[in-house]
Amino acid sequence: MLNILAVIVAGGNSSRFSGKNNKLIEPIHGWTSLELSLRAFQDHALVDAMVLVLNESLFSLMDTLSYPKVIKIVHGGKNRQESVFNGLHAISQLAELGPNCKVLVHDAARPFVSKSLIDDVIENTTENQGSVPIIPIFDAIKTITSGKMFPQEYESSWYRTQTPQGFPFSILYDCFKEASNKNFCFRDESEMLMKLHPEFSIVAVEGDFSNEKITSNNQMAMINKLMPVQPRLGLGYDFHYFIPSRTLVLGGVVIPFDEGLEGDSDGDVLTHSILEGLLGALHLGDMGRFFGLGLPELKNISSFSLIQQLYKYCKQNRIIFKISQIDATIVAQKPTLAPFVDEIIKNLAQGLNISPKNINLKATTDKGMDAAGSGKGIRCIALVGIKLLQEENDE
Repeated sequence: MLNILAVIVAGGNSSRFSGKNNKLIEPIHGWTSLELSLRAFQDHALVDAMVLVLNESLFSLMDTLSYPKVIKIVHGGKNRQESVFNGLHAISQLAELGPNCKVLVHDAARPFVSKSLIDDVIENTTENQGSVPIIPIFDAIKTITSGKMFPQEYESSWYRTQTPQGFPFSILYDCFKEASNKNFCFRDESEMLMKLHPEFSIVAVEGDFSNEKITSNNQMAMINKLMPVQPRLGLGYDFHYFIPSRTLVLGGVVIPFDEGLEGDSDGDVLTHSILEGLLGALHLGDMGRFFGLGLPELKNISSFSLIQQLYKYCKQNRIIFKISQIDATIVAQKPTLAPFVDEIIKNLAQGLNISPKNINLKATTDKGMDAAGSGKGIRCIALVGIKLLQEENDE
């Protein structure tokens, strides 16, 4: 039985947002508001399923995302109320719907909804009661008429509402049908319930100032600055001997030379050292532990495909991070690498989905010392910095 469902509202066209994309897919440290909102409910143990109300332009995006609790995707309407109604109608068609089902309506443009806030809304939503998160208004309020500003008398009882808003499904769905039949339009679910069924009880739960809704570009910039990220560093090290009859690859770039590097994969010692640093920053061990050793499927595999495997793992396990800086040093007596540094940086940036400005690459000969310095192989050391999304209650 499905007892607690979430309607994730992503049906708008971002008309008040002046970015080049829909605001829900603008990057927030490498992720999007839509993904972060879906993730919050996907990871919540009490939420049984989600219905996603999606703008038509975003449908193809869902082919690349994996959120098993999303059991239906429906089209958005011409306004928010119609979009939510579409989501509720989809829920009404579910055969496994519980008799006392609760529904949480959440705007996908609020990417930092916390587990504790979802907990509070669920706990305070009963068969006879809805719950709405609120936050106080501290700023002075003014009105503007014909370009002229007028003071607005302050009321300490004024609050702003947030989402998710929780209600018994049957009551909320009936209200939406009534509003549709009478062509009534409301700004949110609580307003609709208060107007159409004033006898119905709605309680306020304490909202969260970090649960801000993205509407404008300025808000997006603020959220990127305030996103609760944890800086981490990882140190990567790797060395491979030269072997004949093999292509030399560094940072995914083929380097003209008469020898290549040994290894299970393509021997790309630079990419390996960066991967080791990234795994260290993510606390995921080393390459041998993460990818395995001596496996047939690793034979001659491109090291860039290993990057994609790591990124896929992080997506599946909701590990949200962005590489902030890579500083790498290649130690090699031969071949001369200076002519290839810019190309390598560009290729690494593309493979890691970061700006080339965030990669610094150096090459040195080590003046004849040890195996790399004497021309027997290539050594690489990489320091990788990341910004990891700080989970709620993480220590």
